[in-house]
Amino acid sequence: MELHDLLTGEWRFGRHASSGERFDGTARFSPMPGGALHYHEQGRITFQNGGSSTFFRDYIYIIRDNLLTVQFQDGRLFHQVALDRHGDEWTGAGHHLCVADDYATTYLIAPGRLRITHDVAGPKKAYRLETEYRCAG
Repeated sequence: MELHDLLTGEWRFGRHASSGERFDGTARFSPMPGGALHYHEQGRITFQNGGSSTFFRDYIYIIRDNLLTVQFQDGRLFHQVALDRHGDEWTGAGHHLCVADDYATTYLIAPGRLRITHDVAGPKKAYRLETEYRCAG
């Protein structure tokens, strides 16, 4: 199965932050003209103190062969990842520098499953976000 087909559709996810926050939500990868995918997530974040709030986020995923380019909704580059195929799984890593903070991201994409991990390190930020997705369809 190709990457585009693996990602397209509805997903449920759980995300854990090393700082203690928990995110639960849904995501959708929707086809766009030209072959890109629009990613939209929404859900609820629960803070360590028990409080909670809603959140949403949008990205554009562009897939060319084994190169995954993720852009912010306004078209700015978030990161590029060269993915390697191992049977029915794809894995890869990429980086994004935000001023002096480095976002190191790893991907595991497989049928019905997606895992994205962000390790953020720098003078202003230091945390890990681990997101585990399961196909909702």
